[in-house]
Amino acid sequence: MDFIRKLWNAGLSKEKTKDVIRSKYKKWKRCKQV
Repeated sequence: MDFIRKLWNAGLSKEKTKDVIRSKYKKWKRCKQV
């Protein structure tokens, strides 16, 4: 049970990091276009 929870948390944090990187990239692209 603990093992599964650890894997689950790791997956969630990975998704969060992906979203953060994606949003930063979008902002950066927008700044470059202007």
